[in-house]
Amino acid sequence: MGAIRFSKVVSNLPQQLEPDTIYFVRTGNGFDLYCTDTTGSIAYQVENATKLRTARTITIGNTSKSFDGSANVSWSLAEIGVTGVGGTFETGDILLTAKTLTAPDWLPANGTVYLQSSYPALFAKVGIIHDPRAPWTQRTSSFGINHIRGVAYGNGLFVAVGDSGKLATSPDGISWTRRTSSFGANQINGVAYGNGLYVAVGVSGLLATSPDGINWTQRTSSFGTYPIYGVTYGNGLFVAVGANGLLATSSDGINWTQRTSSFGTYPIYGVTYGNGLYVAVGVGANGLLATSSDGINWTQRTSSFGANQINGVTYGNGLFVAVGDSGKLATSPDGISWTQRTSSFGTIAIRGVAYGNGLYVAVGANGLLATSSDGINWTQRTSSFGANQINGVAYGNGLFVAVGVSGLLTTLGRSYDPATQFITPIVENVGTGIRAYVKT
Repeated sequence: MGAIRFSKVVSNLPQQLEPDTIYFVRTGNGFDLYCTDTTGSIAYQVENATKLRTARTITIGNTSKSFDGSANVSWSLAEIGVTGVGGTFETGDILLTAKTLTAPDWLPANGTVYLQSSYPALFAKVGIIHDPRAPWTQRTSSFGINHIRGVAYGNGLFVAVGDSGKLATSPDGISWTRRTSSFGANQINGVAYGNGLYVAVGVSGLLATSPDGINWTQRTSSFGTYPIYGVTYGNGLFVAVGANGLLATSSDGINWTQRTSSFGTYPIYGVTYGNGLYVAVGVGANGLLATSSDGINWTQRTSSFGANQINGVTYGNGLFVAVGDSGKLATSPDGISWTQRTSSFGTIAIRGVAYGNGLYVAVGANGLLATSSDGINWTQRTSSFGANQINGVAYGNGLFVAVGVSGLLTTLGRSYDPATQFITPIVENVGTGIRAYVKT
């Protein structure tokens, strides 16, 4: 059982119990005592008690106190480690409190829209952020009923790719135009942008480039007839990955060289670049993950995915995030040491992940979509895909675009005018009776 967080006096025991809480249920001249564990289940109970037989030590923050039920025990904010108590708060500081605070010194940290001119110091601190609770809006993708496999943004243009050689572009993520991809009727699996060039990859070793996202030229990929599953760009180098453990690099997107991937003959499904490191992911006997500082020499790492396939990986705000089957999601600050997180997907496969403007977005089967501000704590959102699989997600120009089966495509933009307005930071799940405020 973890440290006790709350104690509550109630007339009846609630049906839904909070974790790490002591409940005092009034009965006769005394009370029944119930103590829950970290899952909200009753760990032990004492009936018709006026005090505990043995005093218990309760620790909140760094302060421990003895409790036997005969008198209330409380902690000050300073005792539980809340910074700023008794001192001066700075603009942008977040305070959790049971008190009601008011403007102009404090604003609710709940995504409320304000004029930038009303709170210029706070706006300068928090900038333009997304409200992850905002609804995702379905758009007409121009793919008909063809599955959309991937999407990317670069140089002011979104590019989406999918089945039957379909490829479309959009300057705003909302209005889409079909283009001739040069893939014929062959499936396109992924697309990336870098160094003034778009690169799209697909089945049968097909790879094409475009300087503008509109006019596409087939190139020799070095993958033979093996499918290419993903491509990325970073530090002056394109890296493409695919079946049979194949991995190739190119400095110009046109001439490609095969490298030894360290995956053997196992498939590689995704690749990304961040903080001076390339990370590639796939599956073998276990969820395979490898890193490279130059894109040429690769080293296998322990992924923490066990036997589960890893489908995608991204980098943002100092953190790598990898996603895979069975709802698995892991993070790493350096691409080498990985920690599993609770993804909120249960056992549903996660197909892709992206980062943009302070927000991570993960997408998967059954229309599931979750967001996180830190890559660690994830919340499910309504995707507007229903029960249809979401294959990928990308961020660009203030907009997230998610794509999936049957030509479905949705966007998450800003629900306010970024030219004149901003929203306060959003702090969720702070506990019953507790409010979150941001200092102006």
